[in-house]
Amino acid sequence: RINRDFNVRITGKSTYSTFKEFIDDRGLDKVLPTEYEKGSTTTQAISVYRKFYSKKKESQYGVLGLGVEVIN
Repeated sequence: RINRDFNVRITGKSTYSTFKEFIDDRGLDKVLPTEYEKGSTTTQAISVYRKFYSKKKESQYGVLGLGVEVIN
């Protein structure tokens, strides 16, 4: 794991009801770039998010997708 600080610019914000909706809209390669491998499925991607955010919380709060750009 790499620990470093950097600045980002928020380039977009979208809200979704579910991780599936988020992943289908943004694409696997955009939402899990470090986990993405050719042939990965949406179900596998959702399981990564479930490590941090329960289905109950997803239902209660929804999903926020942020577009970011690294700036110097």
